[in-house]
Amino acid sequence: MDTNLREILSALTAWLCDPASGNWLPPGLRDWVCAHQAWLVPVAVILLMTVFALVPWWWRRRSSAAEVGPASRPRGDTNTATQIEVVTGDIPGAPTIHTGAGDIRQGTRYETRGDTYHIGGDVHIGVLPEQYAADLKEREREVRAEEREVRQALHQAHAEERVKLEQRLQDLETEKAEIARRLADTEASYQNYIAGLKQRIAELEAIRGQVPNALLDEAREALAQGDQSQADRLFAQIREQGTAVIQAVAEAAYQRSQIARDEIRYRQAYEHGRRAVRLAPENSRYLTGAGELAQILGDYQAARDYYEQALARDLATYGEAHPAVARDRNNLGGVWYTLGEYEQAIACFEQALAIFERKLGSEHPHTRAAALNAGGPRAGQPSHHDD
Repeated sequence: MDTNLREILSALTAWLCDPASGNWLPPGLRDWVCAHQAWLVPVAVILLMTVFALVPWWWRRRSSAAEVGPASRPRGDTNTATQIEVVTGDIPGAPTIHTGAGDIRQGTRYETRGDTYHIGGDVHIGVLPEQYAADLKEREREVRAEEREVRQALHQAHAEERVKLEQRLQDLETEKAEIARRLADTEASYQNYIAGLKQRIAELEAIRGQVPNALLDEAREALAQGDQSQADRLFAQIREQGTAVIQAVAEAAYQRSQIARDEIRYRQAYEHGRRAVRLAPENSRYLTGAGELAQILGDYQAARDYYEQALARDLATYGEAHPAVARDRNNLGGVWYTLGEYEQAIACFEQALAIFERKLGSEHPHTRAAALNAGGPRAGQPSHHDD
């Protein structure tokens, strides 16, 4: 290839140096090329060989990045300057959940001591890291198989059906990116999963007495052991048996939403989440969950509405200086940023950061996420929004 390139470039320089060839070079530049062609040709050969060697490497990097995707950035956000952190999981300082006389298997209890928040107690979880990773890989195989089926169906679909199939492909791309993100740091994503699971198990105590205790305990145990399918079936039974008790039905819908989210079935999770909100629109936990799923699926207007309602509820319940209010402001800021409302986003992030620093300290994960958000948008804000 080196010899061929040298021959081609030598012929090209000869043509450029020929005044009768009709080439476009100005006379002065033509004279310079002719005077230096002895070293121009070897240098050009080296540069082109380097480019040919780098292109496959660059393409592999590009394909790998496209496969993993920017998981922390919601679908549809084309601004690559800043990735917005959504605050999820435990919010210290939430109302105490009484779970029985000293039985630490009954859930996580939140305690407050002055301005410092502590999480006491424990929940015995039977999900091992190996099982968690295996479940992720199995879900990845399912998503890829469904993606192939949808793409095949697209070739024969009518216009109306194509819209639904293309929407499903977008959902699958979002789910693939999230699976890749979790698999990239399995230990961290496993710890987040376990923390969320403990919190949800504790929160189930709010409906004890409204549904049969045996059924509720069985659902809690299924969650703790990672049997998502069994837990989902049991919450479906709670929904059927608790029709007359709205709170129990709403909680069952919320739990089914979180199960589907854990399994990275976002569209199904969103449907359950919206049902929980319809049944209990005053519950900020359900509103936040629905908002997060709307944001994941790219429905930013709906996400903003859910987050604003959650903020209003938490302000009425806790007042301004509470971590739950900071979470709401942070998450609302993320949606404002995606929608291009940078000043509103920065205001939300800075308010959230001030509360988190005061209540949780500067090293808490929520505080660090809010600090990243508060600094990122201002640095990456497009100039036409500066005024």
